[in-house]
Amino acid sequence: MPGSSLEETSQPRPDDSPASNGGNDRVSPEDVTSNAWSAMSTIIHEVDERKIQGYKEDIDTFLVFAGLFSAVLTAFLIESYQGLQQDPMEVMVALMQQVAIQTYSYSLNAGFLNSTASPFSQPRLSFQPSVNAVRVNVLWFASLTLSLMSASFGILVKQWFREYLAGDYTSPQARLRVRHYRNPGLDKWKVFEIAAILPLLLQLSLASFFVGLCIFTADVHTTVGHTTFPLVAGWGFLFIASALAPAFSPRCPYKTTLLKSVTKAIWKLHSSLAQRLRIAYGRSNLGLRASSTKGALCSPGLQNQSPIPGKWSHKDPAYDEAVAAKTDIHDLDILITVDSIQSDDDLLRTMMDTLQQSRAPGTEYVRFALAIISHRLQDNITIPSSGFLDLLRLSKQTASTIMLPIADIFCREVKEQPLTSDMRSLEWHDWMKDCLCLLFSKTNIPIPSEANLCFSGVLADDSRCAVFFNILKTRAPDVNAFPHILKRLQGALHVMNGNDVLPVLNHLTQQYFSPGSAIAYQSFLDMLKDPEKVPTHYLQLLFDTLVSVVRNDIRELGRWTPRTLTCIIELWSMVSRRDEVLNLFQNILSRDLDSSSSYNYFWGVSMYAMGSSRGNASSSLKEEAQKTFIAVILAASHSSERLATDF
Repeated sequence: MPGSSLEETSQPRPDDSPASNGGNDRVSPEDVTSNAWSAMSTIIHEVDERKIQGYKEDIDTFLVFAGLFSAVLTAFLIESYQGLQQDPMEVMVALMQQVAIQTYSYSLNAGFLNSTASPFSQPRLSFQPSVNAVRVNVLWFASLTLSLMSASFGILVKQWFREYLAGDYTSPQARLRVRHYRNPGLDKWKVFEIAAILPLLLQLSLASFFVGLCIFTADVHTTVGHTTFPLVAGWGFLFIASALAPAFSPRCPYKTTLLKSVTKAIWKLHSSLAQRLRIAYGRSNLGLRASSTKGALCSPGLQNQSPIPGKWSHKDPAYDEAVAAKTDIHDLDILITVDSIQSDDDLLRTMMDTLQQSRAPGTEYVRFALAIISHRLQDNITIPSSGFLDLLRLSKQTASTIMLPIADIFCREVKEQPLTSDMRSLEWHDWMKDCLCLLFSKTNIPIPSEANLCFSGVLADDSRCAVFFNILKTRAPDVNAFPHILKRLQGALHVMNGNDVLPVLNHLTQQYFSPGSAIAYQSFLDMLKDPEKVPTHYLQLLFDTLVSVVRNDIRELGRWTPRTLTCIIELWSMVSRRDEVLNLFQNILSRDLDSSSSYNYFWGVSMYAMGSSRGNASSSLKEEAQKTFIAVILAASHSSERLATDF
């Protein structure tokens, strides 16, 4: 019973008090059940309110219109109803005319005053109104009646809705029970249908007024009638066309509640006939004979094809709202639309999470990222055919939010691609190239760590590395893009194996300064020594990159070959950066050189750099550099007995 439910909810249970449960925070099963009923009651009440609110707003609108319309119509009726009865002024005029005629007809004859006018005839008391006057008044009085009826029923419907939502029960469970009891009555007694009819009654009232207005103006003056009739006819045509338009296009917004089921049935019939015509037209184009028609119909491929692409295809997600609600192919467009309405960075992060959870294809990620950038920069942004995007005007939060999912989809595709027989080839889709260009855009946000790890794996292979830099060179052929690419690659180079860094820089430098040359180490050094191929300021960038990468990985010197440090020494001699090299080697020497691996590594580098152990070592080291390097070794020998003995 409702009363018992209310009483039970209003009285606290002994178990609910903090003292009774010993102070622990565990929730009892009764509390869980109560919270569930409360949540369900809130959701259902919100759904009912949203559904009823639309009807109530419509009723409020047409109540205002009905009041104004009735006032205007009343003014017309005051003038028109007089045509239904005899005008007293006309009777008085007739009498006065008779008196005037008799007065003028008097004559004096033989002492008698005689009148030559015909005897006085009493005016006819019967009156017959004109046909047009009757028609106008019938239409206008009917219009006024319909308008007042719709207003009256509108007030009643609002009261019905209020009573449906009203409830004196505080228990969520009791409210749901009452709602379950009342809801079937709305359907059985057609409350929503009555609410949907009321606007149509008002439209019918307006149509009656317009028809009567056409007759009235034509009766007053022909020219006025010819002006009014086309306007009313145009209104009637547009009204009927807008009411029937949803029957021919499911996306048409000209929908009314009462006609929704009718237009939906017409649309299904129309689309079914159109589909049959397309199939028949496709068969005739294929030149199928009549004898094979039946077999062709049984072919699934022919049944599913659409020979005439168009908006009537059953495969179109817009076929029906029910279909559109279940398909996800337009979810990305929804996110883009939401961002265009409210370009909020916090909301953008939520949308990106939604996009990642949907497992959308890579092309959708790129399209979404470009749309977000376009909204923020208020311009139509596309992947440029030459150069990289300039995202410096974006906020750091926006740029970071865009980079993360782009890096995620790129890395996911690289990982999920099946390995071929040589285990090296990578299929570069167009959208992957676009992702690469987005990650290398001009921005202060570094490339995400996940992408750096992925890049390190791709760049570790010579064939993939060549394709990687060829894509970047194709998108940004200008040599001025070289410093930018080198800067964006810092994160990937720092996580790479030391043996692979030098070939990566070799590939990148070759792409921009010596395309088609050999990848060999000596060819790389020869290219660097040629100032016409590689200007000095680019050598300084390479030098800084190598020093930064080695310094970052200084605790893992075993991963580095002596060639890497030797290349640094070679670059030192070219760019005169002596202090950086000394500082780097002092950091190396600060390590424990008595361990076998560290000692052998350092000794090999030292001898290689000094030209003492390898015939192909560089001869460009100046005497000052050799003396400086020997001094560094002597300083280190004081802390390493083994190094001092060998040296």
